[in-house]
Amino acid sequence: MKNVKPNGKPTPMPLPRPREEMHVFDQIIWDQRRIRHAIENGIPLSELSDINFFNLQITLSGHECIDDICRSMR
Repeated sequence: MKNVKPNGKPTPMPLPRPREEMHVFDQIIWDQRRIRHAIENGIPLSELSDINFFNLQITLSGHECIDDICRSMR
């Protein structure tokens, strides 16, 4: 079998659709996939500029994190 070498520098994985159209949990899953793809291909995480690495809290209906959501469901 023939080895295929990439023609150029690896590029970050794009989102399947605009972030505004995605549910928050879909965004999280895609962000994880894109981060893993970047690490496996030697792409600097700084190229994933649409992911906010400094404020990773999920805000849903005024809840700050998953624990708050679980407490509110009890």
